[in-house]
Amino acid sequence: MSILNKQITSSYTRKIFMISSISLLIFLGFQALSYIIGLNETTTFLLVAVVLYLYMVFKLTFIFDLNLKKARAWEESVKHYKAFDTIPLRNTRIILRAIKLRFHYLTHWSNWRHFQNYLILPGFLYWSIIILFFLNPFDLIAKQIFVVVGTLLLTVILWHFKMVFITYGKASIILRYLLFASTILTSFLIFSGILGLKWYFGISDMNFITAIFASAFLLFYQSLFHRDKVNLKNLFFVLLGVALVALGGYFITLYWRVNFYSAGALLAGVAYTYWGIFLLHLTKRLTFRQVMEHAWVMAFVLLYVLATTNFSARIG
Repeated sequence: MSILNKQITSSYTRKIFMISSISLLIFLGFQALSYIIGLNETTTFLLVAVVLYLYMVFKLTFIFDLNLKKARAWEESVKHYKAFDTIPLRNTRIILRAIKLRFHYLTHWSNWRHFQNYLILPGFLYWSIIILFFLNPFDLIAKQIFVVVGTLLLTVILWHFKMVFITYGKASIILRYLLFASTILTSFLIFSGILGLKWYFGISDMNFITAIFASAFLLFYQSLFHRDKVNLKNLFFVLLGVALVALGGYFITLYWRVNFYSAGALLAGVAYTYWGIFLLHLTKRLTFRQVMEHAWVMAFVLLYVLATTNFSARIG
């Protein structure tokens, strides 16, 4: 095999090609959704959004199972039913057996659990972008920002998705920081989107706080799962952090009346401060300086939100 062929067929090159192709199609899909919602075609917008999400999950399945799939599943299925006489029935059985062999690993709880947990972050990010499109149907600049930010964050997350096979601990420190940043930015987007839905569609305070609680829990839990640190003790700290975020959501229902982005930034700041400190403690890298750095970031976010938010304003 030539050097060029070896480069083309290398695992790293295939990974770049696969993730680049997914990211490009997601970018084009976001652009299409931005255009459709601008036409006020809500039904078409939601239909295309669901189809694009299913496509993303479908492609994620093939990234996930590169090291788990059974080799030559189709050829083995054809050979197995080679002597079967009835052609239509034989072809049906070949297809069903090939699918069963191809995705056999999902019948194992460990693999299924991994797959579900690794869908949480890209799923939250994707649907937060969809919600923000829905809340800003005619704001072209905002929608383009969401398209670019959403595509870049999904690319980072998809790149990390492969770490399921080589363990999170072997990922580079830069990739770990990028994934942590992606989680916090996703929390900002989803918290902002949930508050926007509350304001414009009359979601009750209890349902809003419940949605914030559930979103924060899943984001914290999947971050813990990536590090293979899920146990009862750590789950207690997850629930404690989630309670702090939900408490922030409660105060938002009392005092915020406009600008759901600033409210989302405040909740994301709480999530960043608590979860960043906890992860450093979990990996035994926590120092007083790092605690102060996280506290300064939270103070900056809080001062910025207080300085830019008009608490006496109302949605017209």
